[in-house]
Amino acid sequence: MRPRGGIIGATVQPGASAFNSAAGGIWTLREAEAFKRAGTWPRLLQAPTDLSGLQLWLDASDASTLFDATTGGSLVAADGGVARWEDKSGNGRHATQSNASYRPLKKTSVVNGLAVVRFDGSNDYMRTGAIAALDTITTTQFVVSRHPSVPPSANGVIFRNRYSTVIGGNPALNRQFSGAFLETPNSGRLLWHSRSSAGTLIAPDAASRAQPTANVACVLTGQSDSSGNVTNYFNANAAITSTGSAGTPNGHETTYIGCTNSNDDADFSPIAFLNGDVCELIIYSASLSSAERSAVIAYLMSKWGIS
Repeated sequence: MRPRGGIIGATVQPGASAFNSAAGGIWTLREAEAFKRAGTWPRLLQAPTDLSGLQLWLDASDASTLFDATTGGSLVAADGGVARWEDKSGNGRHATQSNASYRPLKKTSVVNGLAVVRFDGSNDYMRTGAIAALDTITTTQFVVSRHPSVPPSANGVIFRNRYSTVIGGNPALNRQFSGAFLETPNSGRLLWHSRSSAGTLIAPDAASRAQPTANVACVLTGQSDSSGNVTNYFNANAAITSTGSAGTPNGHETTYIGCTNSNDDADFSPIAFLNGDVCELIIYSASLSSAERSAVIAYLMSKWGIS
């Protein structure tokens, strides 16, 4: 007997909800064709939690994760400020913003009929607590975002992980950050920056940077292997950069969503605010295999209607 999802020999078309709750099974040709036509053909990955190493998962389409207070509170209504964006990884690393003036807004039915979290490009940002598991050079990070203009009118930092080591109350010189950026003002191209422990900024080659389309959602992926080599991908698992060494991070401090920090030290000063929408952010403390990475990208592209 197999899990839910259809009955062998059934002549009815299985619903999406039935498929989504089903595991592998033996399908009739009729069932397979029904799933294909319904756009619910079985995928390798049903959710980011299917893969090990998941550290952070923020999903704007899930209304049950957006709250109007940093603790407790009520679910955010359409156009309301987001004070807490709950982490679906199971680790409880929620992104928060205590200042009501700096909160991004929940916007409904924006991308593929789904809600997004919109940052105003002026002062909106959120941040998580420390994620010790990200104190590693093997990471894979995915972000789905949408931008109102290309090139944008100001620097846009979709998210940034910041690492620093504090010794005797003073920050050490060794640190690394990585994150998704919009380069401006010349190209408005999406790129993934990594800064090595030696302070070298590693960015994609100019010819291979991804040019997003205004008001169209896209997927940007950054991955580093056990040697610290960084490779970036845009949309359908297509590499967009040459590989460069990321160096070794030293003590993960926090993840910022919607901005970066002007000082690589303990004093936080947000700059380069994002003018755009963040749809989903997924971070693993592992260098995923090609098949795993492809599965996450396919999941995101299907969910957000990206072609």
